[in-house]
Amino acid sequence: MEKTIQWLRKIESLAGLFYLKASEYFAHDEAFSRFLKNLSDEENEHFNLIEKIGTDLQRSGSAGFTITLDSQMVYEVEHAFAEVLKDMADGDLTKEMLIRKIIDIEFSEWNDFFLYVMAFCKKNDSTIQLPLEKFQNHKQTIEVYCDQYPGMKEKLLHLKNRPSVWTEKILVVDDEEVVSDLLQMVLQGMGHVDVALNGEEGMNKVKAKYYKLIISDMDMPLMDGMTFFRTAKRLFPNIDKRFLFFTGNLTNDKMDFIKENHLAYMEKPASLNEIKKNAAEILTRV
Repeated sequence: MEKTIQWLRKIESLAGLFYLKASEYFAHDEAFSRFLKNLSDEENEHFNLIEKIGTDLQRSGSAGFTITLDSQMVYEVEHAFAEVLKDMADGDLTKEMLIRKIIDIEFSEWNDFFLYVMAFCKKNDSTIQLPLEKFQNHKQTIEVYCDQYPGMKEKLLHLKNRPSVWTEKILVVDDEEVVSDLLQMVLQGMGHVDVALNGEEGMNKVKAKYYKLIISDMDMPLMDGMTFFRTAKRLFPNIDKRFLFFTGNLTNDKMDFIKENHLAYMEKPASLNEIKKNAAEILTRV
């Protein structure tokens, strides 16, 4: 077990170094450089989380992993980092090339062995939720960013199709089935999506289950979106951080309500990328 944990920490350390070097390499592109630096910080956090996972498993008296490291897999993952670091050192890397490399590297990291270790930890460590959420959010952040580039969609599909280590729960509250069906389809890759047709149904679901993201319309029968939010907030004071209003006909009263409560919102209609981006911003919050 110790050898496996040490290797996983080594990979997180290499990933942190890679993203840091990449952020420096693309310092002239401020937004891209900041994105890369954030990824580096996340990888460094993953390094510490892997160490904690190993410590917790040892304390629990776990029998250890039944699958061992494979030399070919170790070579492929480490070689991917060595190759891109060399390209940067040689000054031979465009932004498009780096994005392709990022997808390749994340795909190599998200391999069957890593997924096995995470599944093992989920079964044997009751404190594993936060680390798994962070690993999943990191992958999702990269997918959403790279999805902006049409030429990457086919390549990105391989990464998106890798199994999740943690599935967030999302609630869509909208009385128009065509809208809720669309959101369910768009968001299904980000988590498990439940649907409610009005605020009253939404409240019943919120009471029964924790949702990392709640996307709600405002104009609905039985209980409108504003009443739904107020009722939910009385029970769960921090729920505003998980709310995203998606509504049309934004009157002054609605905008005042959104601003007073510091809520995220989108106006109908919205593009698929806008929906994914706004959803990801809430899902990837700690």
